[in-house]
Amino acid sequence: MTGGKVNDYQTQTFTTESAVTYPGTLIKKGSAEGKVDICGAGETPIGYSYSTSKNPITKVAEANVDLSVTALRDGDSVLIPLLTGNAEIAAWDELVTTAGGTVDLKSGAGEIVGLALEHAHAATGGAGVWILVRIQRRTATA
Repeated sequence: MTGGKVNDYQTQTFTTESAVTYPGTLIKKGSAEGKVDICGAGETPIGYSYSTSKNPITKVAEANVDLSVTALRDGDSVLIPLLTGNAEIAAWDELVTTAGGTVDLKSGAGEIVGLALEHAHAATGGAGVWILVRIQRRTATA
């Protein structure tokens, strides 16, 4: 094997350790090589789910199946699920990783995913609700 770019599209398939219901869910490293899991609050995402882990016949999300994960690249715009019970978010507010592979308003230290590109009223997040984010990752200490 020689060096060089392997994947122009920055999407790679891994085995998911948890069921992924929504595309755009933030994903972190899993417990072993080739595995990923749903990112939680304060955890560092490696990417977002390009699709879901739903069984094509039952339509139920499953764990331990293949999941396409796209890299989080600074400057990309991505629809990411919004946390249930989210804070009021204005365009250009910083968003951090929260439970279930979602994002919410930065309110202290945490893993910043990027900047909100749209407004979201408080407590409007939840199942099937996304917010458009311009990826600009960094770790905030306060």
